[in-house]
Amino acid sequence: MYDEIYKLTNKYFDNFEKKDIAALSDMFDDNIFLFDPIIKRIDGKSSVIKVNKKIFDSCSKIQFTKKNIYVDQSKMVASGEVEFYCDKTKINVVDIITYNEDLKIKSIIAYLDTKGLS
Repeated sequence: MYDEIYKLTNKYFDNFEKKDIAALSDMFDDNIFLFDPIIKRIDGKSSVIKVNKKIFDSCSKIQFTKKNIYVDQSKMVASGEVEFYCDKTKINVVDIITYNEDLKIKSIIAYLDTKGLS
């Protein structure tokens, strides 16, 4: 289970970096929720996809530098520490990603260093 969650978490970041909405949608549980300090809480796959599309539209290029990915297989949770680049703006992010029993993402909680946004 550890390897599957680790690979899926890497795949999530890769799909986000490629702005691949269809691939991300396939990874999400229908009842996914997303939380971060800027947008607050968003519930449901279609709403999370809309937020991701808005991010993708605002960045001509997205790049991730993955620093660390930790997996707790007993809780089906992964945390990924990344540098997120939207064009030339760098934001340090830690995403806590929870998977359901079908290995679909059921929640993403993002902790952002918002200093990069000012």
